[in-house]
Amino acid sequence: MPDAQPFNLKNQTVIMETGDRAELQGFLKVLPPVDFCCVYGSALHPNNCEKSTMVDYILGVSDPEQWHSQITEIADEIGVGVHFNPFVTWNDKMFKYGVVRMHDLVQDVLNWERFYLSGRLQKPVQILVDNLDIENVNSANLRAAISAALLLLPPKFTEEDLYAKICSLSYMGDLRMLFAEDRNKVKKIVQGQFDLFQLKYKPFLEEYEAKEFLRLASSGSRIISEVLIGSREGAAKCMQKVLRRTVMVSSTRQAVSGLLTVGAVTAVRYLSNKMANIKLGSMGEVGDDVQPRSYWRWKKQDFFPEESFQNWGTYGFALSQTRHRFKDRLISRSNDAKEIGELRKQSENDMKRCLTWWDLTWFGFGSVIGAGIFVLTGQEAHDHAGPAIVLSYVASGVSAMLSVFCYTEFAVEIPVAGGSFAYLRIELGDFVAFITAGNILLESVVGTAAVARAWTSYFTTLLNRQPDSLRIHTSLTDGYNLLDPIAVAVLAISATIAMISTRKTSYFNWIASAINTVVIVFVITAGFAHAKTSNLTPFLPYGAKGIFQAAAIVYFAYGGFDNIATMAEETKDPARDIPLGLLGSMSIITVIYCLMALALAMMQKYTDIDRNAAYSVAFQSVGMKWAKYLVALGALKGMTTVLLVGALGQARYITHIARAHMIPPWFALVHPKTGTPINATLLITILAACIALFSSLDVLAGLLSVSTLFIFMMMAVALLVRRYYVKEITSKVNLIKLVIFLLMIIASSMATAAYWGLMPNGWVGYTITVPIWFLGTAGISLFVPQQRTPKVWGVPLVPWFPSLSIATNIFLMGSLGSKSFIRFGICSIVMLLYYVFFGLHATYDMAHQQDKLKSMKIDDDNIKQNAGP
Repeated sequence: MPDAQPFNLKNQTVIMETGDRAELQGFLKVLPPVDFCCVYGSALHPNNCEKSTMVDYILGVSDPEQWHSQITEIADEIGVGVHFNPFVTWNDKMFKYGVVRMHDLVQDVLNWERFYLSGRLQKPVQILVDNLDIENVNSANLRAAISAALLLLPPKFTEEDLYAKICSLSYMGDLRMLFAEDRNKVKKIVQGQFDLFQLKYKPFLEEYEAKEFLRLASSGSRIISEVLIGSREGAAKCMQKVLRRTVMVSSTRQAVSGLLTVGAVTAVRYLSNKMANIKLGSMGEVGDDVQPRSYWRWKKQDFFPEESFQNWGTYGFALSQTRHRFKDRLISRSNDAKEIGELRKQSENDMKRCLTWWDLTWFGFGSVIGAGIFVLTGQEAHDHAGPAIVLSYVASGVSAMLSVFCYTEFAVEIPVAGGSFAYLRIELGDFVAFITAGNILLESVVGTAAVARAWTSYFTTLLNRQPDSLRIHTSLTDGYNLLDPIAVAVLAISATIAMISTRKTSYFNWIASAINTVVIVFVITAGFAHAKTSNLTPFLPYGAKGIFQAAAIVYFAYGGFDNIATMAEETKDPARDIPLGLLGSMSIITVIYCLMALALAMMQKYTDIDRNAAYSVAFQSVGMKWAKYLVALGALKGMTTVLLVGALGQARYITHIARAHMIPPWFALVHPKTGTPINATLLITILAACIALFSSLDVLAGLLSVSTLFIFMMMAVALLVRRYYVKEITSKVNLIKLVIFLLMIIASSMATAAYWGLMPNGWVGYTITVPIWFLGTAGISLFVPQQRTPKVWGVPLVPWFPSLSIATNIFLMGSLGSKSFIRFGICSIVMLLYYVFFGLHATYDMAHQQDKLKSMKIDDDNIKQNAGP
């Protein structure tokens, strides 16, 4: 811990109106003299709009026997040295005071012997009677509180998180929290007294930053990054254990002491008031004047709270301002602090930090393996690549790993539920973020529907029936004429599990993924045991073009990894756990995919591979009829975890999109008990179920790949912008150079993809497009200085890896058929119409409302400063 250097006690209190101070001091005149006094409670500092009528006093006296000789004896022997007397009425006001021997008070504040009053002085208090001893020791108390909080917090956190952790220290192990205190008490205290916490801890934070214990961001809502603190986990566990035991013993002894000293009637009355406050607090939401608000609320204001949608008149005015508002949002960019801190408040409740790198690794397996390898391998080997499907997986795997690098850096730096939406909103602006949000919605809904349809195909194979035998045949057009109610049922079950608990979903995923791993090992081993090299001939029946056409489709097999990035908000240590979970799982998955694709290609001639249930039919063809049931069961397990993890990750995407008001903020709400975004999960599930009921797999796969590749390409662009451009730091000349070089990279990649599609056997065009790409990338590397260095983990070989990711994703997009782009274009037009008529005005109102609040807060702070003590 840093050396204890005292700060002035006046820096640890707050400014009070002269009249209020005199009134509070008036109560002291009816009591014997005291050596120290401070007052606190929601009567002075409302806990985020919740205000009590009782003022709490802590009185330090030299000789408590002069106050209550008999009571003090009981408080010393049974309690923790402090006697509280509630419900004292004086001058038509109610007070509660506590009396403690000055020596005991100093020892508790300095050494945390009982951690009863020292915890109180770590929160905002009003000092009515100064004391030099308390002034000196409380500096060490506050500094120790910050150090303890840093051990318990993740590496990156908001200023509000820090104060909440400090505030919660004195409640660890407190038995009253089980039945006599509001569970949301800490959050309400911090949100209601945030400015007072800032005033109290500002000098200590500045000291810690100067000594490089902390790194503070320069934005308004500061993001505090912990540095130079090693062996955190062991120290944190030890400290938690000691504090819980200390507080538990102290709170128990004080409860018994209070019962004996104030009497049973008063004690019961006080306990009843506490429990009544709990009931009232649980009914009300934070900042709502304690009015009852259910999670399941359906008022118009919950869906459309923005000013533009209050009535038809305001909506008409908003539409008339569309051009102006579009210009405003086009160049508007978010920042790390806003995404991590401010937007999370829109959910009203926090998601629970319960995941480790082990959970994320298995989530990676569960999210990815099963969707592509069991669904699309047979289809693409049969239609486009032949035995060269293994090269398609290599090509798409390399491109996916480049995207994984980009996602990992962003997820470590910006650990929020929004994933690529949040990252692009920060680096490329609000409008680009909306385009991304639309594609995320498209990807989530279509991807989930595709896997649900494939689940039905494998389930029917397990029953020894044809894949379409359990679907309902209708007279609709081809591709939409087979209704799939089983897919709808599977989606509903997966969503229900995901909504119950993230931690329980992780347990279920472990079990299912372990079973799937056993099946994968069997498929690879048994597949090569029955392999025939003759089945690899001809290796390129559709030529090189077929490889990349298939690669663009099977790229969907890697698409689930971005769900892991959305779980950063629920990860205990994002800086460590996300790189291990993402990069580790994806490296292994890429190898597994290539081996499974090769095994399938060697077991059966590509023309004989079944397009719907490739592996089950392949084992049946080599005489292992029983194996098809094992493979079908493994595939079902794999696709079940894909749906499960998909419901988890996609709902978190939607949650953050709703936090930004791109869609109604009702979908941003996090349930207070489960800690999961139930509303967002329901949205994704219902939309996916509607599509899964009608659309066939081949219709869904092409549309999905365009959306996925587009998002991954934009992520690589955003990473280059993040590394090389920082507002108000990067010079205009360097910004222009960066834009020119980025345009060269994107244009040359598009030209390469177009040339490949028009002349797959040509080579002259590449002598122009490839050098332009190389010059654009080299230009960034040589002539644009990097403005930002990742604090923990960063993409290697920047700008080459991100630039290559842009090129490969655009190239794979160009390898898709025209129908995919037509569908993608239609969906994009629908998205833009939605943006013009709703999203633009909602986000504009949201942004300008926050600006007004900040302006009002600054004006209020200036008034307080000018008013003086």
